[in-house]
Amino acid sequence: MRQLLTCIGIIAFSVLNAQKISTVTGVMRLQEDTNIVFLREIKKVKPQGDTLYIKTQYEREGKIIADKYCAFYNATSCLPNYYEIDNKNTGRYEKIKCVNNTCSIKFKRNSDDKLDSSTVTFEKNTVHDEGINRYISKNWRKLKEGETITVNVLVPSRLAAYEFEIKLLENTNTVSLSPSSFLLKQFVSDMLLTYDVEGKRIVKFSGLTNVTYDERKLPKIQSVYTY
Repeated sequence: MRQLLTCIGIIAFSVLNAQKISTVTGVMRLQEDTNIVFLREIKKVKPQGDTLYIKTQYEREGKIIADKYCAFYNATSCLPNYYEIDNKNTGRYEKIKCVNNTCSIKFKRNSDDKLDSSTVTFEKNTVHDEGINRYISKNWRKLKEGETITVNVLVPSRLAAYEFEIKLLENTNTVSLSPSSFLLKQFVSDMLLTYDVEGKRIVKFSGLTNVTYDERKLPKIQSVYTY
């Protein structure tokens, strides 16, 4: 069950109203020791009409260890039409292609693992990776009014989606994302996402990551983003 959140990916951010290519950097530190810089993220966001392209590179000590690509072909979609992450160090690989809500999914845990694949049709209220932020931004007013909302999160390693609850912590701009299922709650830790006042940009993330530079157990990290 621990793999559930790790395969959601590092939930970075989406710039909904970007008018030009923008660069955002993130510094990832281990929660167990925030003095250690685990990885750095460099993200390029390129809008083109209603389409949004996002490329992310993960670096350690100046070496690129993983590339991630994410694309949304319309302004309202929260499920990427294309998503791919390739970890050159560990061999972990995820790829998703979606037309409407039917997705072709490929997943490999490491370089020794076989490539699993499946085609699945999900409910309309399904999101993944960068799309989680798009969904939160679209529902920011409801969250500010104290409403708890639900969404189905696609998990490539399970070739499935699971329902999560999203709520804004009282008197903060921090959103918690947790499984709706009581059983899953026993195994999956909450993720915390802190946004700017308008809910457009994520400035801090705490939770599990699916990107690491070696074969260690995927760790809990804390990421801080600079725009």
